Amino acid sequence: TKNLAIQAPRDTNDFTSRKVFILNTNYNNDPESHFEMIKNQEAAAFVTGWKEQINNLSENDRVYLYQSGVGFIASGTVKGDLIKSEYDGMPNEKFSKKLSDFKSGFRAISAREFKDLTGKGTNFRVTLSEMSLHQASKLDEEIKKRL
Repeated sequence: TKNLAIQAPRDTNDFTSRKVFILNTNYNNDPESHFEMIKNQEAAAFVTGWKEQINNLSENDRVYLYQSGVGFIASGTVKGDLIKSEYDGMPNEKFSKKLSDFKSGFRAISAREFKDLTGKGTNFRVTLSEMSLHQASKLDEEIKKRL
């Protein structure tokens, strides 16, 4: 699967329009940005071609941060507007949105465990991918157990 196309804004007050996403933290390319995302409790992407993916996140969407080779390491709910900031000395090369109800510090949930929990795999290699509400609720249950 390729990256998601930018979509029209959704009505963020309509709970039926809320979505759940997996955001690959891109740890293998930039460990520092991965740790910054956790510290700042945010969903972020960097550099033209990837940073625009953050535009797909709307208020009250759930985001699960995924570290390649490790698993799901954090989750949160999108709050607030798009933040554009400097990355690697370049202005506006980081797009991010704050995450509330942020959960981290639990034992990572591996791709294999995710598949076992939800009965379905997904593509973890893309920057941002959507998952089902069923998958999200199974992940939330497991995160709760591990906290």
